[in-house]
Amino acid sequence: MTSQLVLGNGFGVAVASDSAVTLTDAGSPVRTYETSDKIFPLPMPHRLAVLTAGSALLHGLPFDVLVKEWIRSLGDSPESQLRSVELYRESFLSWLRDNLDRWATSERRDEEALSYLAGQLELLRQAIELAVENAPEGEPAEITLQTLREKNAWIAGSESLGSISSEMVESIFDRLWEETEEHRPGLSNLVAHHFEGLQWSEEIDYEVRWFLRHTIEKSTSFPSGGEAELAFVGYGSRDLLPGVATLQTGGAIEDHICCRPAFVEHAQADGIGYGLIYTQAQDDQIALILKGYDQRSSELTARAFLGRIGDSLVDAAEAEDGSEEKTTLLDPVALRAAMSEEESRVSWDTKLGPARATVAILPLVTLVDTARSLVAVQTLSQTIRGVLPTVGGEIEAATITLNEGFQWHTRREL
Repeated sequence: MTSQLVLGNGFGVAVASDSAVTLTDAGSPVRTYETSDKIFPLPMPHRLAVLTAGSALLHGLPFDVLVKEWIRSLGDSPESQLRSVELYRESFLSWLRDNLDRWATSERRDEEALSYLAGQLELLRQAIELAVENAPEGEPAEITLQTLREKNAWIAGSESLGSISSEMVESIFDRLWEETEEHRPGLSNLVAHHFEGLQWSEEIDYEVRWFLRHTIEKSTSFPSGGEAELAFVGYGSRDLLPGVATLQTGGAIEDHICCRPAFVEHAQADGIGYGLIYTQAQDDQIALILKGYDQRSSELTARAFLGRIGDSLVDAAEAEDGSEEKTTLLDPVALRAAMSEEESRVSWDTKLGPARATVAILPLVTLVDTARSLVAVQTLSQTIRGVLPTVGGEIEAATITLNEGFQWHTRREL
């Protein structure tokens, strides 16, 4: 994991990042090294840096190598500067598309996609077996179908990547479904393998295919099995205020880069200045300081509390007048959403709003020291809780300004 923070105002922008990289086995962290580069500066006249977090590899090649090669391709002539931070993001995406075949063949990308989907099928099989085990009196085929439908209902409620059309999903699914002439197993083989021994029906077949199609469409880890987060931070040639544009990708299939919709934000008017706050990757303790509450803890508390009284609330609403409006107002899901919205509003009024107004007027040196201190708090929280230090190592920090571009403030010894 990683912890990174961007603080900006009219003076410039400060970036801070830990230097720990964690190796995982089957998704679980097993070892951490404290020697990773995660801030990549562009030379003048570009006035920009790229922060990387999450998966360190894209189809086997480190993002370290890819980002540096893209930077080299831009050059350092005055005309090479792009107009906005968003265009730097688009430039990197375009460079990736044009260069994918230099290190990752289409066959390799397909193999990674099939490996990821096989893992999802295995998790699905485990969920079905657990559901059947917990309901010994039930009909296995019905339990299988119910489990599949519940899983698919959850997927249906999640956000689509936005970068992949339904026609493209269908094309990818159809191509991966069949075994190739080189005897590479297809999705049909994987489904037969992972569901061997379970009762089958047309309805179950439909739900499994639906699951696979929508995993391709919506999973942020498709096709490589891991998601990388990149933040392009600084100024374009026409910017007077700093901004950030993000790229969150799980890799490429065919010639398509699968990625979430970009988050783009520039310093906003706050108080007498302009403020920008952006956190990336592991940031719960930073958010606790900036927002005044732990969002995940609050969500879990609200879910547990409303889960206990949910049926009573709905029964009470229906007993009084049975109106749809009243029942909706007392629905646990609606109440949880309302509680979250109100919590965010109060947090902005009392904590985050004043924090950004303060950030908006901080001198640049204080801004970068603040960014480093907040990343250090994230590191300290893991020490206190006695967990594997997936955030750690020396904290690197830098500033980016209109006149001087990127400058290191603190950097680990190489």
